[in-house]
This record gives sequence, structure tokens and C-alpha cells, in this order.
Amino acid sequence: MKRIVLNLVVIVVFLMSLSGCYVAGEESKVSETKTGNYDMSPVVTTLLEGNGTGLWYMLSNGISECLNKNYKNSIINITPGNSNSNILRLNENQSEFALLHSNLAHSAYNGLGAYEEKQENLRAVATFYPSYAQFFLLESKGISSLEQLFEEKPKLRFSIGSAGGTFETAFIQLIDAYGYTIEDMESWGCRIERKSQSDASKMLSDGALDGFFVVASAPNPTAVENSVNKDLVLLKMDTGKIKYVSEEYGYSQTVISKDVYDFLDEDLTTFATFSFLAASADTPDEKVYKILRSISENLEYLKAIHASLDTLTLEYLASYQTIPMHPGAEKYFKEISVK
Repeated sequence: MKRIVLNLVVIVVFLMSLSGCYVAGEESKVSETKTGNYDMSPVVTTLLEGNGTGLWYMLSNGISECLNKNYKNSIINITPGNSNSNILRLNENQSEFALLHSNLAHSAYNGLGAYEEKQENLRAVATFYPSYAQFFLLESKGISSLEQLFEEKPKLRFSIGSAGGTFETAFIQLIDAYGYTIEDMESWGCRIERKSQSDASKMLSDGALDGFFVVASAPNPTAVENSVNKDLVLLKMDTGKIKYVSEEYGYSQTVISKDVYDFLDEDLTTFATFSFLAASADTPDEKVYKILRSISENLEYLKAIHASLDTLTLEYLASYQTIPMHPGAEKYFKEISVK
């Protein structure tokens, strides 16, 4: 009788192992992958990007493709937005994910600048690339630095990006560090336009502008394109002012190498903001974990999307967080021993 019972126990345990069940102390073999045991069910979520074109649009679609490579039949509903509205909408749980700029996220989370109320529902997931503050002018204007510009007060025509956008915000913060406002510059004859990069490029090419200010990748395509037929300079900035702007508004002091532009004779110190993937604090940990895992395991694919991403590493994904990291992201980075 005892022999029969023992045989039955052995048979039951064997059948349980075949059916995917487990005996206490053993891990389930369901959804086994090269990095461990994971829930492989598809993800359905939402993501706010930029204006429907440009790098943020490309990056959003790249993230969606990465997710589908790991979790088949996943759906990311991608919606156009902008740097400021993405923050407000994410904070109000109108989307589970959004692309943000680190400096604006810093201000919003802490209730600084234009954000009268703290936007404390924001959480960081992954950092992708820097955008550098750059002020290009025609060499014929004879201005090589912001210090010289404010000393000589020439009448210039230049663009600072769309109204209320990242470029305009950074420009206002930068000249404030020097003790000036846009109204001050207009009072001595400057004409300051608020144009997109494409419009500013055309206007510079046509002679309607003397320059433009951007917070963008380096090399900046607009500058490279115009430098073919125009002699340009990239204005120098005082390092003390850069330090002030960085500490006050959540930027990071950095350097543009002289090798980036043919018209640069030396490395140029500036400040940068970082484009990163953020999530609402209420976004489930598992969704954040899955998206971050799919990005990291398809990093080579993502790097091929744009030159700004070609040096992206796992360590960089976990770097430069100006707001708290989402628990789902913390869990993944801890598992792969990054951060």
C-alpha cells in the first residue's frame, strides 16, 4: 500500500511540472526569457510626445517598436504635445507616459518659475540625450560672445523659438542671468522673432534674420545647413552665468567640442537640458518595468534612429534625474546592476 501511495505522489509531481505548476521552493517556468522569468503579456498604454514631427516623434515610435519586439501585440497610443503641456497632462494622469525636458520637469516638480503649483505626480524612467543651448549669429555682425552683445547693444534680428517653448524659456533665463530682459533688448533695436527651427532657417538663408537661439542637439542641423553659404559664429557664454542658470533652473553645465562645427576654433562651454521618458506616479510599476526593459534590450535598434542617440548606454538611461525615479524603473535598473 505504501509503495502505491509513493508512486502516485511521484506521478502527480511529474504531471504538475509538465503543466507549468510548481512545487514549493521552485520557480515557475512560465514565460522564461534569456534574462529570467517575466510576464510576457502585451502592454497597452499612452505616451505624449512633441509636435508630431522631429526627434521626439521618432523616439516615441522607436519606443513603441522596442516594446513590441519584447511584448508582442502591445499598443502605445502616441499623442502630440509640447514640453509644458506634457508636464501638466502627465501630472493630471491624462497619460501614463510622456517625453519631457529635465529643466522644465525640475521647475514643475518644485513649483518654480511658471509653475505656481508643484507638479509632484511626475516620475523619471529613462534619459535619452542632451539638448545644448546655442546662440548662432552671422559672423558679419562682429559679435562673438553674449558679454560683447550686452556691452555693444547692436540691433539684431534673431529667433528664439516658438512662444512659450523650451527655446524661449531658456533664452529668458539666460539673459536674466546677465541682468537683461527681452524688453531691454527690443528697446535698443533688436527684433526678436518666435519661429520654428525650419522657419528660422529659411529666414536666415533669405537674409531676414541675423541668427537664432536654440536648445537642441549638437551639431544642430539648421546651423550646419546655413553654414554652407553663411559664415556663422556660436556665441560664447560666461561660465559664471552658466553655473547660475544650471543651478537655478535644473540644467547641466556641459561642453560642445570644437570638432562639432567647422566654424568652432575651441571647445565652447554651455548648458544643456535632457530629453527623458517620464511616467505618472500612478502608472503601474509593471508597465514602467516592461517599457524600460524593452528599451534596454533593444538599445542598438533605438540608437540607429537618430544621431543624437548613437552613444546611448544603459548607464546613460539611468543618469541625470532631476525628479524622483519611478519604482518600476528603479526595480529594473537594480536588477541589471545599473544606477
